[in-house]
Amino acid sequence: MDELNRKLAEWARLERRWNHNPDCHCGAVDDDDSERSWYTSDGELATRFYHEDIDFTHSLDACFKRLMPKAIKDFGTRKMLRLLTEWVNNILYYKDEPALALCKAIEKLIDSE
Repeated sequence: MDELNRKLAEWARLERRWNHNPDCHCGAVDDDDSERSWYTSDGELATRFYHEDIDFTHSLDACFKRLMPKAIKDFGTRKMLRLLTEWVNNILYYKDEPALALCKAIEKLIDSE
């Protein structure tokens, strides 16, 4: 998982953890990061499947499901307008894919706080 995806997931308060009952004495060991899954702060699985990575930079669906609700909640109207302007600029002038452009715009606002 690249740095931008990880940064956005942490900002959205998603947590990567191993989903195994520690009271189970089956001998399973948490030594493989690929066995971890992303969860929301409420304990809900954040992806469609276990062990699936969140790829915000390639999925507008993931951005609008996990990042935009937090952005709307945390940023005021002025910052949301700035986010949308940055998003469009990244698409039109830098020729970024829409999902990557949105991620870069959100990152810019996060860094400005």
